[in-house]
Amino acid sequence: MKVEFDTTSFVMTEQLKEHVQGRLALALGALAPRVRGIVVRLTDALPGTGRPHKRCQLEVTLRPLAVRAEEVDTDLYAAVDKAADRLRRAVSRALAHEKAWSETPPPPTEGAPSAGSGTVGPRSSKKQP
Repeated sequence: MKVEFDTTSFVMTEQLKEHVQGRLALALGALAPRVRGIVVRLTDALPGTGRPHKRCQLEVTLRPLAVRAEEVDTDLYAAVDKAADRLRRAVSRALAHEKAWSETPPPPTEGAPSAGSGTVGPRSSKKQP
């Protein structure tokens, strides 16, 4: 999985980078073949207020859609953990919806008999004995 980091309000440490990559690998392990890339945005949730809330935004690009998850916490590591869990559930849900949609049969074309109608060919107006 290709992981891209966007950290504008603080320095990304190697320890934090490894933590994020580990959590994403755990959260998306079985789904990894469907993932094109991940963007991780770590920012100060309330800039200028002096409050220590950190935001972790995760965006996963699947084939062919994107899924996002976000979490805010006073502890950046906790925000990453919670966002990764949220992301796992969101990606699983998106893939389940995609699978269900792709397995739905197309609607019948106009004039064609519907499934289960029991008719084959044109109907006769004569009653059968």
